[in-house]
Formats: sequence, structure tokens, C-alpha cells
Amino acid sequence: MSKQKRKNKLKKVVMFIICAFSIFLSTFSIFSTYQLHQTASMIYNHPYTVSNESRAMRSRLLDMKSFLLNIVAEPSWEIDNVQQLLNGRYNMQYNAIEIITNQYLGPSEDTIQLLNAMNDLKNTQNDSLPIILPMTKEETALYVEQNIYPKYDAVDAALTKIIAFADQKIKGLEKHSANTATTAILSSLLLTIFLPAYFLFAFWRERKNIHEIQYREH
Repeated sequence: MSKQKRKNKLKKVVMFIICAFSIFLSTFSIFSTYQLHQTASMIYNHPYTVSNESRAMRSRLLDMKSFLLNIVAEPSWEIDNVQQLLNGRYNMQYNAIEIITNQYLGPSEDTIQLLNAMNDLKNTQNDSLPIILPMTKEETALYVEQNIYPKYDAVDAALTKIIAFADQKIKGLEKHSANTATTAILSSLLLTIFLPAYFLFAFWRERKNIHEIQYREH
């Protein structure tokens, strides 16, 4: 095989490698961009939504806990009115639990614990209304402190566990997203620098060969 043929064959091999490498970098950049989109969607649809719903549920829980004494201590309140008021808050809590259960990425035992704690709170509070409404404010405060507030604490503990997992998941996904973005930027930068540099080098070599040939001919 002549020297010129070997050079031409080597050029084809190098060109094939360059094209394959360029296709690989382009594909990797596209895949990385797709991964970023998927990660962002996952953060919003799962841990972010769970964290927001859990915090909203905790806020309503604390609100219900704080004004419970004021509601039941008023002699003008009828049990049906109190029950209706509480039922509206129960419905909001159960709607939040449904969303949390559907979007939570952690152990199913966590959401089961939350649902059971909420059911326990609702049943205990409903059963206690006929007992505490006739009581004085001091008696009501003592009864609620001993029998109802622990149920609130159980719901809050279940929410704390879910919020902690969701927030940790958000941090992990954000870190993964940052790493993917860095890799995608590096691959795009490498592709942007490498291809022009190669073709400039190839053009320079070709011009040099032409000048050498012209010099020899001269």
C-alpha cells in the first residue's frame, strides 16, 4: 500500500472517529437536557407538592387546635354548629392526605400512619364534643389537654416525618439536577471547542501540504 493511500485511509478513520464522537456528545447533551426536564417535573409533582400540602395541613391543624378551646367553651355554641365547623376542616385535611398519599415517594407506612392519626383525632374529638360542651372553661381545658391534644401531636409527628423525607428528596433531586446540568454544559463546551479546533487544524495541515507540494514542484 502506498504512502498516500495509507494517509487517505488514516484520514477516513480519524474522520469517522470525529463524527462518532460528535454524535455521542450531541446525544448526551440532548439526553441530559431531557433528564433535567424530568427531574424538574419530579421535584414539582412529588416532593415539592407533598411538602407544601403537609405544611398547609400542619397549619390548619395548629389553627384548629388553637381555637378549639374558644369554640367549645362558649355556651352559645350548639353541638351541631361545632360539628359542622370541624367537619369542614376535616374535609380539607383528608383532601390533603389523599394528595400526599398519591405523590409521596417515601414508605407507604408514613402515609398510613398519617391517615390513622387523623382518623383517631377526628373520632376522639367527635366523641368528646357532647362531654366537653357542658363543662366549664377550666374543665374543658383540662379535658382537652389530657385527651384531645395528644391526638393532635400524633398527626403532627406523622406530618413531621413526611415533611422531612420530602425536603430531603428535594435536596437530593436538586443535587442530581445540578450535576446533570454541569455535565451537559461540559459536553456542549467540549463539542463547541473540539470540532472547530479539529477542522482548523485539518485546514492548516492541508494548506501546509499544498505549500510543500508547490515547493517541491517549483
